[in-house]
Amino acid sequence: MSPIIFATFKRYRYQTMLISPPFLPADGDSATDSWLDAAMPSPANEGGYPVTGGLAWHGGLHLVAPAAVPVRAIADGTVAYVRKASAKNSDENDPLNYHAGAAVSGWTSDGCVIIQHDTEIGSGSNGKVRFFSIAMHLENIPANIAKGKKIYRKDSIGEAGWINGRASRMHFEIICDDANLAKLVVRQSGDLPVNADGRKDALYGEVYFHLPAGTIFFNTKPQPPAPAHPAHPAHHPAPPPPPPVQLYVTTDELYIGVRYAAHGYVSTYQTDGSMVGGTIREDDGEYDLYQSAVELNTQCTSAAYELLRFGRTIGEDALAPENTPHWRKANYPGGQGWVDLAPAAIKKFSDADFPHWCGWKLIDDSADLDSRMDAQLIRSWLDTDGDGKVTPAETRAQLAQSALQQKLKFVICKTPTEWNAATIDARWGWLKSANEEHRDKLEDADFQTLKTHIAKLAFWQEAALEIDANHWHFQPREFIRHFRKCGWYSTDELARCIPRRSLSENVAWTEAFSRATTHHAAMNLLFKKYMGANRIRHLHALSQTYIETGLLRLFKEGGAGAGKNYGAFYGRGYMQLTWAANYESYGKFKNISDHGSLPYTDHRITATSTHMWSDGGANKK
Repeated sequence: MSPIIFATFKRYRYQTMLISPPFLPADGDSATDSWLDAAMPSPANEGGYPVTGGLAWHGGLHLVAPAAVPVRAIADGTVAYVRKASAKNSDENDPLNYHAGAAVSGWTSDGCVIIQHDTEIGSGSNGKVRFFSIAMHLENIPANIAKGKKIYRKDSIGEAGWINGRASRMHFEIICDDANLAKLVVRQSGDLPVNADGRKDALYGEVYFHLPAGTIFFNTKPQPPAPAHPAHPAHHPAPPPPPPVQLYVTTDELYIGVRYAAHGYVSTYQTDGSMVGGTIREDDGEYDLYQSAVELNTQCTSAAYELLRFGRTIGEDALAPENTPHWRKANYPGGQGWVDLAPAAIKKFSDADFPHWCGWKLIDDSADLDSRMDAQLIRSWLDTDGDGKVTPAETRAQLAQSALQQKLKFVICKTPTEWNAATIDARWGWLKSANEEHRDKLEDADFQTLKTHIAKLAFWQEAALEIDANHWHFQPREFIRHFRKCGWYSTDELARCIPRRSLSENVAWTEAFSRATTHHAAMNLLFKKYMGANRIRHLHALSQTYIETGLLRLFKEGGAGAGKNYGAFYGRGYMQLTWAANYESYGKFKNISDHGSLPYTDHRITATSTHMWSDGGANKK
């Protein structure tokens, strides 16, 4: 592997969409969930998401900076707003030295950087998304961070500052509008509908199968009849295999999850997300996918491969026969058996659908325009005695429980921004009244002090973002964790993965972008179908592709193809697919009918934006 190519990709290792946390500690394996948790630590009993101990909405998450680690951009984007931090002082009358009774006092930094991220999570118009990241309470924002500046993932945007006298703190927030929520989450309210298959334009992470009531589990999967004895086929017919025995018929909905990471992993979930039994490991399941697809004896191995990997075909290859089964061993309540996941009545999804059985909940509490948390679902989680009221003691006790925190981190909520100076009275006026759920009311003078503090931190009018003040909020750590599974590169991201200097040529940015535009869809489909979101695999595939194609520039052998039986389309494609036998093998994999004849006419080989290597690649044959 070229050292220049390796250095280019090392920067992007394991980050998908591409996205990474705002802190990048050096220790640990950045591919693991535990590393992400360590990179975004939250202080105890402070700044939780999405609700505070006072039953107020909190649209972001307070984070503690690891030692000597700057705050970095989580993804490519454009600086939408920047405010340098005020000089720290000890003036008790400074609104940033806010005193909330005797409980907390001290300086709060007002430095802020907002980045508008325009990126892609999949193909087509619904794959193009926009969201904003808000880094608040910053100090020492670099001088070159200015509104309108193009910014890249991992660029330093400042240092974590102070929150209520506590150092090395920041508030981090991820928001989007209604239209982009529909693109990101494929809905704007309620649970994920399970009466139709999930999206194909974005498909990543674990694949899920909705099993309706009445689905049958068997003791074994059906086996094809054994061949007759080769020496005496007429006299010694092989005995038929015993038919499968029915073990269980589902009475409630279940969900089967299948994911690959060298091995295959099969899990069973109930509607509330609780697992049924443990996860079943299919040893070498991912490595054996091709052979398993061959053993299905379909006319098109490529389509059978997709059936096993995604539960359905995702490209133009047709599954033949259409009723090809997809058997998996999985758990059911009380046991384990084999179930066919292929029938149309079993709907297919992936993590790209933000399934409710994985915990994702959409809550809209924006209509009343205040910051009081009125969502009945969350209130039911807090109301431990079931009396319909949520006392401060109940709130504090429940928010300290890890089980509740596990639920809250998957809540996506629509609430008014907390950074709008024009709506402070409307959002916080309820604090001036006492009731059973909020027993300590603020007197007018105290409320005015709070209002002055909030106004000093506010930026909404000045920032003038292209998003309504009522918008959707994601728990930032879980947003980043989720989209690290995505594995889809935008055109701009793929262009920056092309080395600008190599032993063969120097590539100008405009040329790199042009090549990425041509090959963007094909490369993403290659990764999705064969490699998932594994960046090490992407690294090796792109490195080899760049060597084969001269950095996505050359797609012909350079020698004469005339007179050869592949002369009509000679070339090497992304991975130097050449010689008649290789084209024939590929034709069989794709079920191209003329794989044994000349000339080749199927558009999957001959089209100028053909599907030669990646089932969507531009090979310029």
